[in-house]
Amino acid sequence: MKIGIKIPDRSFTAELPEPVCREIFEVLIGRALNLNVLSQEAEPLDTESEAKVSDNEYWRAYVDKANGIKPVAHEDVGRYKGFLYLKCNVCGEVTGFCSAQELAFYRCKKCGKSTLFSTPLKKVYFTCECGRNYSYWTNLTDNMFDINCMNCGMSVTVHYDKKDNCYRNLPPEK
Repeated sequence: MKIGIKIPDRSFTAELPEPVCREIFEVLIGRALNLNVLSQEAEPLDTESEAKVSDNEYWRAYVDKANGIKPVAHEDVGRYKGFLYLKCNVCGEVTGFCSAQELAFYRCKKCGKSTLFSTPLKKVYFTCECGRNYSYWTNLTDNMFDINCMNCGMSVTVHYDKKDNCYRNLPPEK
């Protein structure tokens, strides 16, 4: 099931299980109408005692709840779009894909759990032997890993460059 929200200059759509979509819908409508969804009674907005929760904190708490993690204080979450090469924090599955929309987390296709970008992702720059250049975002922390070229399918080894805080091709062997 899909759930979406639109305003004139922004939109968000996610495909999630039906019970999760229904829960998000109820929470959003409750917040928008300032109602207690369970009792359907209006509550006055107490701005002094209720700290404003940022979007990042809200989504971090949502992802943690979906993954069965108890809530704790979290730093701001990054948002990324473009080519992403990500490792699931739950099952360890590594996947690459392209996102046209900014993401603060992604859902693993193998285990169905969500991984939040709680630490800044690093850039991956590489050039394949076929001549194609690529730029990805990754959450991998290995010193070195292989990534496949989308054009020819060849495996390209990249290493972490401490100086530039990114991953790059290994120098060619001589």
